Order: sequence, then C-alpha cells, then structure tokens
Amino acid sequence: MKEVDLMKRLSHPSIVKYEGIARDDQYINIVLEYAENSSLGQILKAFGKLNENLVASYIVKILEVVELLTGHPPFGDITNIMTDTVMSRIVEDEMPIPEECSKPLKDFLQQ
Repeated sequence: MKEVDLMKRLSHPSIVKYEGIARDDQYINIVLEYAENSSLGQILKAFGKLNENLVASYIVKILEVVELLTGHPPFGDITNIMTDTVMSRIVEDEMPIPEECSKPLKDFLQQ
C-alpha cells in the first residue's frame, strides 16, 4: 500500500501524522492524529473570507508541504512570501486584482 508507506515517512507540522492501520476482512482503516482545528474548507465555511495575512500564512504552509513532497521549492525561496516571486507567479497571467485587496498588496502585485 503505497499511500500508507508514504504517510509513514511524512513528518511536517502541517501534515496530519499517521498513527497506524487497522484491518479486518472487509476494510482497511488508516488511523491519523486528531486535527483539532479542522480542515481549511471547514474553517472557510465557519468564518467566511479570511484576511490577507492569514491567507499568506496558509499559502506558505501549503508550499512548504509541496516542497517536502517534491524535494524542491515550488517557486524559489518561500521564507518571505510577500517579497518573493511566489505571489507574482500566482498572478502573472494578467488576472484582475480583486477590489478588496489592501493598497500594499495591490502595489506589490502591480510591480
């Protein structure tokens, strides 16, 4: 079972930890650690739109996990998302800048 082998090897604060496996005649149950704060989707349903700083922190965590899984950073150094190429790569296809963006973020994206 490739998925279980992969989960056993993953170790990152943003990834739910593999705890074990339980099998019976019909099912294989993968046991994971309890994720207290729920999923990102459930957080969005509960609280609605998130502020830019919180979104940036989630993007950094996601990109760190992508780096862990692939062995290299997705778009350069992700330690400082606002001064790196990460955000400019996300919007380089001439996507319109949302009106609700803060002035500093608009200025950054328009560089």
